[in-house]
Formats: sequence, structure tokens, C-alpha cells
Amino acid sequence: MRKSWRRVAAGPRTGFREGVFVCLVSHFLTRFFTGELTAEHSDLRLGMGVILALLALPGAFVSILLTPKYSSLIRWLERLPPVDYKTFSIPDKYMLVAYTTTVTGLVAVVIWDRLFPDRLDHANLAPLPVGMGRMFLAKLTALTLFFTLVVVALNLGSGALFPLQVEGNQPNLGPLVRMMLTHMTATAAAGFLAFFGVFGLVGLLTLVVPGRGFRPISFAFQLIATVALVLVLFATPEVEALLPQVTAGGHAVLGWLPTVWFLGLYQDMLGGATPATHTLAVRAVTALFAVGGASLALYLASYRRCVRRIRDSEEPGAKEPGRMLTFVVRWFDRFALNRPFDRACFHFGMSTLLRNRRHRLLMAGFAGLGMAVALQDAAASRGSVANASLSTPPSALLAAPLAILFFLATGMRFVFVLPAELPANWTFRMAVRARAGAARRVARKLMQALVAPIAIISLVVYAAGWGARIGVAVATFVLLASLVLCEALLVDYAKIPFTSSYAGPKHNLGVTLAVYLLASVLFCYGLARLEHWALEVAGPVPFLVLVALLAASWTGLAYLAKMRDRSGDQIVFADEAEPVLLSMDLR
Repeated sequence: MRKSWRRVAAGPRTGFREGVFVCLVSHFLTRFFTGELTAEHSDLRLGMGVILALLALPGAFVSILLTPKYSSLIRWLERLPPVDYKTFSIPDKYMLVAYTTTVTGLVAVVIWDRLFPDRLDHANLAPLPVGMGRMFLAKLTALTLFFTLVVVALNLGSGALFPLQVEGNQPNLGPLVRMMLTHMTATAAAGFLAFFGVFGLVGLLTLVVPGRGFRPISFAFQLIATVALVLVLFATPEVEALLPQVTAGGHAVLGWLPTVWFLGLYQDMLGGATPATHTLAVRAVTALFAVGGASLALYLASYRRCVRRIRDSEEPGAKEPGRMLTFVVRWFDRFALNRPFDRACFHFGMSTLLRNRRHRLLMAGFAGLGMAVALQDAAASRGSVANASLSTPPSALLAAPLAILFFLATGMRFVFVLPAELPANWTFRMAVRARAGAARRVARKLMQALVAPIAIISLVVYAAGWGARIGVAVATFVLLASLVLCEALLVDYAKIPFTSSYAGPKHNLGVTLAVYLLASVLFCYGLARLEHWALEVAGPVPFLVLVALLAASWTGLAYLAKMRDRSGDQIVFADEAEPVLLSMDLR
């Protein structure tokens, strides 16, 4: 009897799971979680629970770190005066709102190409008896579920711990529960505005841009969106310092920043808001519904066109390069790639960077991070640049090209080890007789080809602002710094870019991140301060000495690489994982 009831109860659930619409939603949702960064490589694949947990950790960790600031006992021991926690916590509320906005927007940028059906969806679903209307509703439902999970995960830790920090000393649970609900509502609304913004932008581009120009223009807007979102997060300390003016009704320009709107919504929902915060809350609600409605309308209008474009078009073939590009490539091959091995591997690597969506997306992230840091440095030096008597660029402005250089070079070093199409590397295995030094030489040329334009742009920008002498000096410094950085990043590299399997990091992730953070500070700001000092001192001798030191460092690293090349190490095609048990070489 019990088994029959279980069978009857399991019938509707099984039918629900096997329904066409539910299968479509599950398919789209799975593709969102196994997107461009985690597909096909088991070492890079993360489960849904792990991804959501990683999203929840930063908010919870930050909330815990705020304990000394809000603890009544600690404040009493330090004899700090009592404060109104509702206003005292405004900077931290803004930080959490900005974090949710940025991360949700970046997640939308990561799955940029999956917001609409792509060729894989069409190849899988077109032969099936699935109507376009059902596919559209399934895609929209999966998008809603995905971003709901992302927003909830981002605020799960902070939504419980941050209100507990602020309202934990209240005699009853009413204020605590109210702040928890307010926190989840305001931060979730900010995250959904970021999602709707990216969502609507993709729909607008799909509707307006012609088919042939969609890929490069879409990638350009993807990079711009990445830079803008990272800037929102990086500018949080500067915005926090000006929040008292905003909440008091001043600083009209900052009052139009979307993250500040949702801070106003946060304060307005808690009660006791000022007219300025009420105005910001109205802007937040209006923008959320306006952008959400516009993005849905654009999605509806462009969905059919996107599907028709996929159905009617074939995979774009290789387009014949123009005469100018052909001349430049031939000149570059003759003088920089005089070996057939170098030419083959270099052009393969460049094509992978330009055409493979996974590598292109990762490089866009690193380049966007570098550009965001550079823009922040340029904004920080705005007051100094306005001073007409300034004969040399300020150190913050000199750090801008070095920041772009550092993140672009380290990004390339990271993506080099991710294979483009691992089963196809047999062509390199069969044809290659070169040693590891040849692979390192190709990787070096790839890096230098992509970072060299930074020196050219520096020459133009700084020469226009401070004269030809400063422009040439800064460009020379940036070029030598790029050569040193490329040599340092490729010290232990022994692979042809994009052709070997990847077994994951072999070092502690926390230690690695700390080392890269320290290296970025020393490279960007340490070198910029030295450069500023050398340019500011009367006479060319200090700057020439600094340039000579950089040249000597580059020569020394190149000599060490050449000595290592003589050892005859083989090119690595299979990255071996660390053994579970270490033998300690016991005999």
C-alpha cells in the first residue's frame, strides 16, 4: 500500500521533471553555470553550489571584519562616543550595494554571449519540435532564475551578518528583522539594475548592429562594461568620503550615480530618511522599472532577429586581409619571426586570442581591470594636472600605463596555459622538434606584440601634455619596463601557448594572489615614483641611470633565460597534477 502511494506521488514529480519546458529551462540554466570560463576542462569546472558559495563568501567576510567598528563592548573599551548606527553605517551600506552591483554586472558580462541563443543552442534545439515561443519563455525563465540565485548568494552572508552587526544590540528583534529585509531588498534591487542594464545593452546591440559588425562591436562594449563596473567598485572609497554631502542634499553630480540611488532606497526603507535620500530612492525605483521594462522590450524585439541570424548565417569563414595588413604582417614575419616555428606558433596564438571567446573574455577582464586602475590613477591626479606650472606628470599619472601593462601581461601569462582545443594539439606534437626555449621565445614575442602599443600611446599622450622630451622619456621607460616584466613572467615557461592541458594551480592560491598584489603595487606605483623623481630632478643623469638599471635587469633576465634554454628541456604538452602522496624520492 505504501509503495503504491509513493508511486502515485512520484508520478507528477517525474512528469514535471520530464516536461519539455522544464528540460529547456534546465538546459539553459546549466549552460549559464558552465559558461565560457568553465566549459570542457574538468580542472576548471565548478559545481553550482561551489559557485554560489564563492559569491556569498566576500560579503560575509566583510561583515565579520566590521565587528570592531560596531561592537558596543569594543567602543566602550576604547571610550568612543555613542553614535546613531543608522547614519554611522551609511558607508558600509554603500560598499555592500556597490559590491552587489559590480559582481552582478560582471556575471552578466561573463555570460554576455549566452543571454541570447547561440549556435550551440540552435544546433541542439532546432531539430526538435520546440516552438520559438516556448524557447523564448524557457530562456527568459532560466535567466531570471540564474540571476536570482546570483543576487541571493551575493547577499546571503551579508544579509544576515551585517544587520546583526548594526542592530545586534537592540532589545527586540523588530529592528533587526526590518534591516535584514531592507538590506536584501535594496542590494538585490541594485544587482537587478546592473543585470537589466547589461541585458538591455546586448538586446540593443543585437537589434541595431548589422550581423558582420556585431562581434567586434559587441566585444568593444563588453570591454567598456567591464571597465565601468570595475571602476564603480574601485571608486567606493572616494564615493564614501562624499556620502555625507549627498545625503544632506549636496553634490548633485554624485547624486546621479546608480549605486547612490540604492543607498538612498536603503535609508528610505529603514525610516527617518531625509528629503535627499527620498529623492534618491525614487530615482532607484524609477530606474529599476524603466531599465527592466526597456530591457525586456529590447529582448522581445531582438530575440527573433537573433534566432533568424543564427538560422540564416553560416559559420563565418576567414576573410582575406587587406593590402595594408598583408604588408604589415609580411614585414613583421620577415624581421621578428624569421623562423618557421615562430611564425606558425605566433599566428596560431594571435588567432586564438582574437577568435576564441573564452580567451578573449579573460583577456577583456584583465585589460578592463588594468584600464580601471589607470583611469582611477588619472582621476586622482586630475588636480595636479590642472596646475599649469607642473613640469612633469605626477606619479599617479605615470602609474597609469604601468598598471595597464602589468594586468595585460599577467593576463596573457595566465591565458597562455589554457588550451584552445586540446584534442588538436597532436599537430604540434608531431611537427615540433624544438625545445622549451623556442616555446618561451614565441610566448615572449606574443606578449611584446600586445604590450608594445602601450609605449606608443604613452609617447603620444605625454608628448601632447608635457612636450616631446617627456613623451620620449615616458615611452622609453614603459617599453623597458614591459621587456623586464615579460622576461620575469616567462622564467619557468615551457609550453607553446594554448596547446597544453591545464592541471590547475600548483601553488597556494592565497599566497599567489598576495605575491601578485605586492608585485602590482611595486611595479605600478614603486616604478612610477622612481620615474617621477628621476624626471623631476634637474639634469638627465638620474633618468639615464634609472633607464640603465632597467636595461641591465632586462639583459640579466634574458641571459638567464638563454642559459636555461641550453639545458635542452622538452616542450610541455601535458601539465601534470600534483601527486596525492609524495614519495620524497625514497629508494
